[in-house]
Amino acid sequence: MLALADVVEALTAQRVDALQRFAITSFCVDSRQCRPGSLFVALKGEQTDGHRYIADALQHGAQYVLAEHRGEETGDTGTYIDVSRPLSPVPSPLLFPVFVIAGNSLAAFQQLAAWWRKKFPLQVVGVTGSVGKTITKETIVEVLAQKYRTFKNEGNLNSETGLPLTLLSLAGTPQRAVLEMAMYDLGEISKLAEIAQPRIGVVTNVGPSHLERLG
Repeated sequence: MLALADVVEALTAQRVDALQRFAITSFCVDSRQCRPGSLFVALKGEQTDGHRYIADALQHGAQYVLAEHRGEETGDTGTYIDVSRPLSPVPSPLLFPVFVIAGNSLAAFQQLAAWWRKKFPLQVVGVTGSVGKTITKETIVEVLAQKYRTFKNEGNLNSETGLPLTLLSLAGTPQRAVLEMAMYDLGEISKLAEIAQPRIGVVTNVGPSHLERLG
């Protein structure tokens, strides 16, 4: 389980030991899935802006928010930790909710996931392709699990936001990981590989898929 100190260190390379006692129970990008102790990541999308749902995330129990600004209807209370500039002394006592302000919340989310993944000395198999990714992933997991403690991404958590969510759930002592990676835009697989650091890559096939997003 990560703590607020880990988030700050991952994004600033500075350790604030006083923040270690503030545990983060889960990460969410959908405000409806937040629970007490969650960190909500406010992401800008094609159809909407996650900053509009910060208040809803807080109502669902989120205590921490990673965002580019605090959003509307969130009141005036709370603590700001701005990781987009040299880190200022963190106020004490810490007032909730805690807003971790970044220049780009998606980039910060991915940076945090990459930092956490490096804490685990496991070998990663990355799986991608136009079709057949999930069944290939599950087959590899079934084989590896006969000998190794094996971690995988669940459901469709294989995108620029899904893979970070997957990696931030890493815990315990897994020995192998099989991670499905989906591409929806140019350069996305390269970015996901940078985050997950696979040792082995599996490409199921390459065909015409998601071409409307590739120009």
